[in-house]
Amino acid sequence: MNDPVRSPKQSFTAGDKKLSSDSSVANAFSQHFFFDAPITRDELACALRSLSSGKSPGGDGIHSEFLSHLGPNAFETVWTFFNLIWNSGIVPAEWRTSIIIPIHKKGKDPNMFQNYRPISLTSIAGKAMEKIVVRRLNYYLETNRFIAKKQAGFRSSRSTNQHVALLNQCVKDALDNNHVLTAVFIDLKSAYDNV
Repeated sequence: MNDPVRSPKQSFTAGDKKLSSDSSVANAFSQHFFFDAPITRDELACALRSLSSGKSPGGDGIHSEFLSHLGPNAFETVWTFFNLIWNSGIVPAEWRTSIIIPIHKKGKDPNMFQNYRPISLTSIAGKAMEKIVVRRLNYYLETNRFIAKKQAGFRSSRSTNQHVALLNQCVKDALDNNHVLTAVFIDLKSAYDNV
């Protein structure tokens, strides 16, 4: 039996065009064809393979294990559903809502509101769609060099460890050359609570 979730393809098909090299994919992007193209089976299979197992589902009750073990007929149904969403622009209400669970911070007074951190349970199927969109956007941004070379956060094959190594080298160079080096570190307390 052919398992569509676990059988990666080497080429990329968008609409009726087969894109097998980085340059042809970049060319499709530059013509905005790729953004309007239907979601491919390969894109969906890749997104489903990358879902984390053991995560709590959102309001729709769909677990990642269910999506990552689809048979061929169920896979085609989900693929058709994703394309209906993509083409219509209408996102299911369950994908736009989350269940907020307050988690107590250890060692803090449980009677104080600020001693809890919110955990949002969102739709796993919605996360799969997000992965498809993020993959397309990241590829476009990377191939067209819209992201600065020095940015490491939220990029594949990069790490903030590179910035730590660079800072370490700057400190060493300043000490070796008897120069003054100033570094500023900012800790944005509860930054995500205010976004």
